[in-house]
Amino acid sequence: MMDSPPPPRDSSLRNIIDKLAEFVARNGPEFEMITKQKQRGNPKFDFLYGGEFADYYQYRVTAEQNFLKQQGTIPQASPHHITPVHHLPQHHSQQSSLPPVPHHFTQGPQNQMHIIQPPGMAQNSHDGNTLNINMQQPPPTANNSANIAINITGQIEAINIQQNTLREQIHQSESNLSAQHSAMMTQQSKQIEEAIETAQNAQLEKQAEDNSIALREFDSILQPIIESCTKDSISAGKNWILQHSSDSAKSNVVLQYLLKKALVNGSTFQQKLHLIYLVNDILHHCVRKNSNDLKNNLENVVIPMFCSADLIASADQRAKLTKLLSLWESKAKFFDACVISKLQSPDSSMQEYKTNLQNLHQDIVTKFAQTTKATLENYQKQHQVFIQHATQQITQLEQQKQQMEQQMLASVLPNAAAILPVTPTLPPQQQQSVMSKIPSLMAQKVSMPGTDDDELIKPPGVDDANYSSGSGVATNRNHHYQQQQQKNQQYDNNINFGQSSNVPQHALDSMQQQQQQQ
Repeated sequence: MMDSPPPPRDSSLRNIIDKLAEFVARNGPEFEMITKQKQRGNPKFDFLYGGEFADYYQYRVTAEQNFLKQQGTIPQASPHHITPVHHLPQHHSQQSSLPPVPHHFTQGPQNQMHIIQPPGMAQNSHDGNTLNINMQQPPPTANNSANIAINITGQIEAINIQQNTLREQIHQSESNLSAQHSAMMTQQSKQIEEAIETAQNAQLEKQAEDNSIALREFDSILQPIIESCTKDSISAGKNWILQHSSDSAKSNVVLQYLLKKALVNGSTFQQKLHLIYLVNDILHHCVRKNSNDLKNNLENVVIPMFCSADLIASADQRAKLTKLLSLWESKAKFFDACVISKLQSPDSSMQEYKTNLQNLHQDIVTKFAQTTKATLENYQKQHQVFIQHATQQITQLEQQKQQMEQQMLASVLPNAAAILPVTPTLPPQQQQSVMSKIPSLMAQKVSMPGTDDDELIKPPGVDDANYSSGSGVATNRNHHYQQQQQKNQQYDNNINFGQSSNVPQHALDSMQQQQQQQ
């Protein structure tokens, strides 16, 4: 006797395993393949992939199979299997007088099902004798069902790969759009800075010309300071600035050009520091000589000049700036508290300087912002078109996958058309709603075949005349189904797939045996 592996303590999980084992034992391993396809990634079904309680699941499948063998309900005696052609009684084969119907299955006597010949197909023969019935293909065998299920499973896997590829492409498109946005905003900032610099240079040259300031001469004075910063070069630079700053307009031109040299792209900390030393000498002179106009203009350039050096300074280099700032802070006449505070906050002060520049050149900012906006909107539109197309493809693939899953279910349970209830003949546009009544595999509730509805109905596509013919067989079969439905109602209400049951196990076994005997 086989040792029973320990079942899960969770009654809901145990009910899932027990019910699935019963279904697999009755319908074959293809049903397990369907379940694995539907429940991939569901932690409650880890036992199907070698996880915890896999041994218990295999034990339950084997136990159910042994039980069914003892009951003699598999393979031919089970109402869930098609009776092979060569086992059909001879009198059931003489149905040539009935016109073909456009559907795969139609009902015969109880527990038997005949496959109707599709138009244009030749009749099969058996031992050289033509079977004079409307059945041209043998029902699917277990091997054929397994091959069909395997083939469809492969197709579903291919569809999953296509869907995952499309989802990855959607994600990549979103990432690309985000990257494009970042890159274009960076490019916009650079273009605005370059355009503003060009505009400033043109404005500065015009102001220098209006005030008779020789910028080339001033540049030759500043270059030795930038390169070596000797005492003589500092003194020469200070004297030139004082000589050409006789009024506020001229001093503004001179100091703006000094700031331009300090902020030029590629300038090092050392070069900036040398120009700051020059500013320090001029500041001392302004305090001694009470040159307020020059000192006020000096405040406008010293903040961006000092902060730009601080932002690229190392720890040792920043110590030199801190020493100079402490000197300016100790002398109340050098800079007021507002200027000192800005010098102590280089990040925010430098950002404020750039913002003020953009406000002064708003036309330049607007021009580049509009160009960037138009380009990004075009990228966004392309992205939305792709997303719509990819999403539509994913939806279509999902519909194909659902159709394949239904096809695979039909290969596992080929007499599903006789068992599953279907409403009377409906127009083609309404047949889809009929099929939607069939519960999805491994959903919250999966009832046993034949216990979902209260009436048995003919397969879709079979006309009323053909279905009702046969001396009331369909009516009797429907009556038999209703009786069986009433007997099994309590069983169905208490054993729902994936739900726990409060009925004792021995009572469930008894009801199950009664169901097999019906």
